[in-house]
This record gives sequence, C-alpha cells and structure tokens, in this order.
Amino acid sequence: MNENRISNKEVVAQLKEVLAAMDVKNFNVFKVRAYQNAIAILDNLTVSIYDLWENGRLKEIPGVGSGIYSHLDELFKTGSVKEFEAIKKGLPEGMFGLIGIRGIGARKAFKLATAFKLNDRNTAVEKVKEHAEKGDIQKLEGFGEKSEADILEAIAQFKMTKNEKQRVLYSKAEETVERIYTYMKKLDCVDEIEAAGSFRRKNATIGDLDIPIATNEPEKAIDHFLMFPEIDEVLVKGDKKCSVVLKNDLQVDIRVSTPQAYGAMLQYFTGSKQHNILLRNFALAKNMSLSEYGIKKGGDTYEFSDEPSFYKFLGLPYIEPELRNGSNEIEAALENKLPKLIEIGDIRGEVHTHTTDSDGVNSLDEMVAAAISLGVPVFGYFRSRAKRYLTWV
Repeated sequence: MNENRISNKEVVAQLKEVLAAMDVKNFNVFKVRAYQNAIAILDNLTVSIYDLWENGRLKEIPGVGSGIYSHLDELFKTGSVKEFEAIKKGLPEGMFGLIGIRGIGARKAFKLATAFKLNDRNTAVEKVKEHAEKGDIQKLEGFGEKSEADILEAIAQFKMTKNEKQRVLYSKAEETVERIYTYMKKLDCVDEIEAAGSFRRKNATIGDLDIPIATNEPEKAIDHFLMFPEIDEVLVKGDKKCSVVLKNDLQVDIRVSTPQAYGAMLQYFTGSKQHNILLRNFALAKNMSLSEYGIKKGGDTYEFSDEPSFYKFLGLPYIEPELRNGSNEIEAALENKLPKLIEIGDIRGEVHTHTTDSDGVNSLDEMVAAAISLGVPVFGYFRSRAKRYLTWV
C-alpha cells in the first residue's frame, strides 16, 4: 500500500477547493450539497480520516457516499484525484489561494483571480492585498469601497491565523467560554453575550471563538474585554471588534452590536457558512439581502434583536443552531419537518459516572442529589475503584 498519509486538514482543504470549483462552474445542486455535507462532517472529526480508510471504516462516516468514498480512496492510494483535477481545470490557480479568507467565497475568489490574472496560489493573497491598497478592487463590478476595505481587513486576519492552531474539544472550549461570560457580565453595559460559530452549533471540536456582544457602549465593552487576564496577545483592536489569542492558544474574536440589531449579528456569525449561503439564496429569491446588520428589503434595512424574529421575517420558522449545517434544513423548515433536538428531559438515565472515590470531583451523595434535581430517574452504572453500583433515584 502506498504511503500517502494525509491529515484531516489537508483532506478537507482539497474538498473545499473542489466545492469552490463546482460553485463557479454551476454544478448540479445535489452534487454540491453532497460535498457540503461531507465537508461539514469531516471537518469536525476527532479521529484520523486516513486511519479510518486504512482500517476499512471510511464508509461508516455519515455523509461519505460511494462517490466521495471512491475519491478519498484514490487520494489516499495515489496522493491525487483525477476527477478533482478535471473539475478545477480552466480555473485560475490563484483563486484557490484565496479560499478560507473571511468574506471571499468561491465566486469572489474567481472574479479577483480572473481580473488580476492570479495564476499562482502562493502569491495570490499578497497580490490581492496590493490591488486593494491601490484601490483597484472597488473598481470591479460587484465590489465597492466598503468591500475593498473588508477584504483588506480579512487578509490581515487571515495572515495572523494562517498557521491554524489545533482544534480543541467542545468541552475544553466551553470552560473558556464560561470564564469569558462570567468576566464580561460584570459590566453593566453588556446586555447579551453568546459564543457563536462552531461552538454554538455544538460541533465536536472548535477552532476559534466568535463572540458577539449586545451593548450600547461598544468601546467600553471592548476595553473591558482587553483586560481579561487570560489574554496572551492582542491581534486586532477596533471600535466594534477585537481579536486576541489566549494563553491556552484559543483565538477569540469579539464583535459588538446594538441590542436592536443583535439577532442578525448572532445569526451571521453562528453560521455555518453553508447554511448562510443557502439562507442568502433563499432571501435573494424574495428580493432581500442579508448581512450581520440585518435584512435589506427595497431601500430599507430591518434590524432584529433576536434570531426568531430574523427567521420569521424571511418566512421561516426558527432553525436551531445545531441544525444549521447547510444541507436540507431550509426545505425541512418550510415543510415543518425540522427534527426535534434532544433535551435534558429526554435523558432517562446516567449509566457511567465517576466520583471522588476515583477521579471525579463530587461524592456519591452529591452525584445522586444532582441526578434527582435534574429529574433523571436512573443513576445507572456508577463506577469507583472498589465497587460498582446501580442506583435508582
């Protein structure tokens, strides 16, 4: 067997490039969706995709159908995929160097790469930066002065995070988020705060943290956050946003909004990217456009203090963050067929817990009391160093 061990990050990067090429070339929507689903799942795996393939378990991954399986099989055997190269053929190589920059989707990357003749992915980002600084981008159709400024800022952010840090388990990120909540809520002017992105969608692993804040005193909120004792380095500081790296290596991006527009910002930064693309296309069909500031219809921009009113304005029931994976959630919402999420009340028992008798932090009595308070009828299989218990509560 050939040794073409490829990391999860490299696998996902190749799939994202193919997906971008499909988008530009207007491939069949079902094929595009299959790749979106596969990317969303593979990007959050905590085990090696290569190892699963090597052990004949690749087809066990949800979203990996026969087509994608055959491509991954070819990738691991030979190091490349002929169909991937065929799909990308004819497109400027530089566009693939722009994939991953916030705000630059496949079509924007194609337009920029075509307009500026970007044929080298390794120099594409720097070339776009040079053109933006000269004011060339705002002259292109579909761009403007604001989008040019946004691209410049996104490139600066991209460069700072180019060497992407290892994703962390949700449980570890949750500990950090709770400490940030506690710290920020000491400030009276913070009306709402909630970590968005993959954390809010409850993915198994988290990259960085996007945390929108609702406040009428944005500078005060940002200045307060920048004194958070766990900050190791400040990357960016602006009037309405800042980016830092914590001592535990997590990057945190804080963004502020007025309370009246907080719902739109929370929705925008919760994602996923694929969900927001579907939602944007759904809105465009109704002559509306979406942004982190609200919904534009005609000459008016409507603000939303919460997400349910945002979705309602679009004619959709509320879609829970965990369901926003960019597959069929909009169709399911329109047909009132969204799946019901599992809640604490659905849990019928806890079958394996640890106490202070082993490596836990609570006693058996405390654990049973907690189970009773949560309404868990069975505190099932308790394990300690010496004994095992089956406790009914």
